[in-house]
Formats: sequence, C-alpha cells, structure tokens
Amino acid sequence: MPQAAAPALASALPQTDPVPRMVRCFERSDPGIVVEQDVRLGHIFSVLDRLKNLPLGAGDRLEAQKYEDLLSVYRNKGNLSSAEAQTLNDILASLLKMMAKYGV
Repeated sequence: MPQAAAPALASALPQTDPVPRMVRCFERSDPGIVVEQDVRLGHIFSVLDRLKNLPLGAGDRLEAQKYEDLLSVYRNKGNLSSAEAQTLNDILASLLKMMAKYGV
C-alpha cells in the first residue's frame, strides 16, 4: 500500500522547470563597439606597418597580413558586433605578443 501512495504524492507536488526563468530588471542596451570612436584603428595600422618593415618569420608575416585585411574590413564597417569586438581583442593581443617578440 505505501508504494501506491508515492506516485500520487509526486503528482500532487508542483512541477518546476529544470532551468530557472531569466528576469531582466533593466533594458539591455548594447551599442557595440564604434570604430574610430571606441577603437583607434589608425594606431593599430601604424603598429602593423612597423611590424611589416621588420624581418618577420613567414608565419608572422602571413598573420600580420591577415590582420591587416580584417582590420580594413572593420574600418569600413564602422559598428562592430560583440563577436567582432572579441576578434578585435584577439588581434590586439596577438599584435602585442608580436611586438614583444620582435622588440617593437
């Protein structure tokens, strides 16, 4: 008899969602990154030019060219999404490592 009472008790309890519901208290305002207002790409391009004038290794030269192409796209775009801003952050970190490696 106690076995039959267990399922009845379980069905009488309120069912909860497995994931808690998110509640937003404030409006979300993510304007993103505005190129030339939040980020000075001109300075980044000058760093790239200085690096490209050095005797870079083949991999570093290819990486610098790839970054220059991507930064040109970002300059023309203007507003960057959060994913693009993260990519820009990764580019800056990589350029910083290259600058330290080659003593710029």
